[in-house]
Amino acid sequence: MMAAIMFAGYLISCDGGAPVPPSGTTAGTESPYTQTPNTDAPGTEASTAKPADSAEPPETAPDETQTPDETDIPVDERQPNPGPSTLWGNNLDEPGKVRAPGKNDGSFQTGDSYVAFGSRIFYPYRGCIWVQDVNDPQPIGKLVWKDKSVGSGGVQLIVIDRAATEKNGGEPVLILFRDPIEGRGSILSVNTKTGEETIIKDGISGMLSVFTMYNDTLYYATFMMGDGISVYYTMYSVKTDGSEYTESNSFEASLLWSIDWIGGDRIYCTDGNVGHIVSYDLNFGDKREYKGLVNSVEYVDDKYIYYIAYDEESGMSSSLYRGKINDPSDARVMIEGIEVEGVEKVKMLGYYDRSLFYYDAGKDAIFEFDLLKRSSESVFEMKNRPDDLPLLTPVVTTDTYAVYIVIYRREDDSALSFGHLVCADYKTGSMWKIQY
Repeated sequence: MMAAIMFAGYLISCDGGAPVPPSGTTAGTESPYTQTPNTDAPGTEASTAKPADSAEPPETAPDETQTPDETDIPVDERQPNPGPSTLWGNNLDEPGKVRAPGKNDGSFQTGDSYVAFGSRIFYPYRGCIWVQDVNDPQPIGKLVWKDKSVGSGGVQLIVIDRAATEKNGGEPVLILFRDPIEGRGSILSVNTKTGEETIIKDGISGMLSVFTMYNDTLYYATFMMGDGISVYYTMYSVKTDGSEYTESNSFEASLLWSIDWIGGDRIYCTDGNVGHIVSYDLNFGDKREYKGLVNSVEYVDDKYIYYIAYDEESGMSSSLYRGKINDPSDARVMIEGIEVEGVEKVKMLGYYDRSLFYYDAGKDAIFEFDLLKRSSESVFEMKNRPDDLPLLTPVVTTDTYAVYIVIYRREDDSALSFGHLVCADYKTGSMWKIQY
């Protein structure tokens, strides 16, 4: 799962049937598409077999000795094109209001470009970290931190240090992966209340592949190109205080390789090119491999692995499966039609407190798949969407609201241009603009 900004150019079930294993399993060869699709929301229960706390923002800016002023940050390029849509108001005086998300007790985080904390959204721009409150949006986001490193390419991915945030009176402490243009990368924490910056690990070589956090440990991977098209990865772990640094041996994989999940005492990785699930212990040992047409692991609990796998016969369609943690071949389809004939129909957005959220492009709606009930429910649907509405891509998802990034096509039709953010309230269905 790479940063949400990486898929900004994207254009466009449950138990009840017999087990349907993906390719590479030992439980048979039945195709997911022998089941009758549900015509409502993917994953919703049916009688026939079917496929599968909000803290207030700080009153003052971080100390000027820690965070520079904004006068050297060009803001004119960040002014959004209002666009033709009337789905949301362009007046920031009376934005909508969303409930703060419920408490997420998950111990695993995947680094992203946009992260939510209560009603606040943190995001990188031009080597800086900015924040907007979806309940009190400003014409320009508040500057939280500026990268002063020479030769840095800026922050690439962010996670929230929840333990440190709690000790900080509820004011978020962010952990950032700073990607190098020159030299080597680094990981640092930023106290958004004081602006204090602490280096956790520097001197990181290679290009960042994935950045995650599990409990109080950061797990990440970098890759280097070898001869020809060979790609060599190395996995690392380090405590948030900089201790207990661990490094794996280098190994060869494709550019689609990723750390997808960490739970219990295992790290779960996939390589979308060859379709394997590979797990390791937390010290990168005890390798276990499951071979199949697997694209990605989405969630793991103490009993099951939820993963997306391709259809065995065609290899052109994929579904979300639930397999036993010790035997993924014993699998059932949860949501069908993730990808059909190479076109992504359903975009998995992430998890929140034992639910998976996904965007159904065909219905232009966000669904919540409850892992306990094993059923889906629509939480937000774009209604009365005009034909000339620009591209909207979800970049932040909680259990009460979603934030979309709006992308416009420039007047000369030469390229896409990023616009503002839009918040959608699941309860009321209202949407309002949040400028960068």
